[in-house]
Amino acid sequence: MAITPKEESDIGISPRERILRSMVGSVGVRGYRETTVSEVIKTAGVSSETFDGFFAGKEDCTLAAYDWVIERILDRVAISYELGAATSWSEGVRHGLEALLGAIAEYPAVARMALVEVPPISPEAHARYRAALERIASKLRGGRDYLSEDEEPPPHVELMALGGAEVILVDEVSAGRADQLPARMPELLFAILVPYLGPEDAAAEMQAAAAA
Repeated sequence: MAITPKEESDIGISPRERILRSMVGSVGVRGYRETTVSEVIKTAGVSSETFDGFFAGKEDCTLAAYDWVIERILDRVAISYELGAATSWSEGVRHGLEALLGAIAEYPAVARMALVEVPPISPEAHARYRAALERIASKLRGGRDYLSEDEEPPPHVELMALGGAEVILVDEVSAGRADQLPARMPELLFAILVPYLGPEDAAAEMQAAAAA
């Protein structure tokens, strides 16, 4: 499942989708501040009137483009998680993480747009980013079953579990090393699993992932 349409003929692709594709590419490569609506519509091959018919302005279009790619990324992660979770919760997390890192490596401009450029734009943009994190975090709730009855996890333990991995993702994408992230999957898996499984079992899962 592609995150963004491939560099192919635009035949059959709607004007709105061409604008979204153009916005993703521009923000992902140039950055949000350097992106202009005039560049976006030129690349999309549409008029300013067409753009204005769909979007209220640059930020509105950027957020729509963000939603568009995030849905594709999260669909990919969710499908992989469910396939792995048929074996065990930790396998689901591993498969979902592999899918996420693979998408980031395959589409570095999309990753930069989604992880680096969009969240600081405005409170609304940050809220969209937070909502995406929470959707990923929801897949971690199954880890609570591994806690003993006397262990009461913090209310936001899922977001906390993602926090360390998120920092690494943002740093690596910002530094232009998105293609190297799949190789770091085992250590990222450890960071996500350790609040639920503890250091020893999380390390065993990390070692198994590294050996696979």
